[in-house]
Amino acid sequence: MSIRLDGKTYTVIVNYKVGTSYKRKVKRGFTTKKSAQQYEAQLITQLSAGYTPDANNVLFIDYYDKWLTKHLSYGLKPQTVANHKWTQQYVHTHLSGITLAQMDRNRFQQIIDQYALEHKASTTKQVALRIGMPLKEAFNTGVINVDPTYKIKINGEKSKDSSLKFLEEDELNQLLSYIESDTTANLYNFVIYTLALSGARAGEALALTFSDINETNKTLRINKTKTNIRPHQYTQPKTSSSIRTISMPDRWFTQLAKIKATYSDFDEHFFGESTDQSSLLRRFKKILSQLGIKQISLHGLRHTHASYLINHNVDIAYVSERLGHSNITVTQNTYFHLLQKTRQSEANKAINLLNKS
Repeated sequence: MSIRLDGKTYTVIVNYKVGTSYKRKVKRGFTTKKSAQQYEAQLITQLSAGYTPDANNVLFIDYYDKWLTKHLSYGLKPQTVANHKWTQQYVHTHLSGITLAQMDRNRFQQIIDQYALEHKASTTKQVALRIGMPLKEAFNTGVINVDPTYKIKINGEKSKDSSLKFLEEDELNQLLSYIESDTTANLYNFVIYTLALSGARAGEALALTFSDINETNKTLRINKTKTNIRPHQYTQPKTSSSIRTISMPDRWFTQLAKIKATYSDFDEHFFGESTDQSSLLRRFKKILSQLGIKQISLHGLRHTHASYLINHNVDIAYVSERLGHSNITVTQNTYFHLLQKTRQSEANKAINLLNKS
């Protein structure tokens, strides 16, 4: 960075980095040194905020990489970092050669529409969000004059509702009985059993240690989660409300005793350091197929747990707390269809009571 006098006017020279290459911004014609210094200071401030001069000539992938490096320095969760890294690969593969200035609204919509042809709407939405983040910053810092993400339409195949499916009560009982009758004390089966009886997320269950189990009070302490990417890491749960202590039934501790009697050596996280959700899901689907039960996801066991409690008139506030939802509204919105049935039943009780008065 320098200011030099060229004849009767001053010239400002500022070097900056875009991606892996270095650029130079030269501005001439300042009549006073003070005005040149003011411009230099303003430009340096803009550069530190992500501004890139001469956006017409800057490749979007270079701007994206610079933005992502800064964004990842904020200490994001491993899964979030992995998602951004995957999107970065997609950007480099499909958007090379496009300048930042060319990433207008029409171009961005075309990119998202193309991605949506082979992906679900929910996935498309997440990719559009991640690609759009540096574009929004470019707009907010004045690098580009129009926000390319404004009113973008998200298309794509509607997500199948497998994650919202849950087992009916007879199917749940069939699954639990199958695992309880398993003489091999299969560890994968016990994870599935734990999910069904706790309502925990799969990552939360896989992160459990023996210190999280209180056999005296019959409780489980959920205070961490296992990432679903290798190398696996153990991190803070989804939200602060996800940290919770939940009561477990006697039958769960009976199965735990079988597991302890079968295995002489355990990892710190007793379901195994190498156990992941993918292998667990394969085992779960195999069991459902053997039992002739409809296929659901691992998260579907969480819905099964909640649905079972709601159908048996367990207070919704307790269900919400047990699931670790951030607030009761999340639970009410997720299980609205079940609550409607409960409300109708309660309404009938109220009317019958009032008719007698």
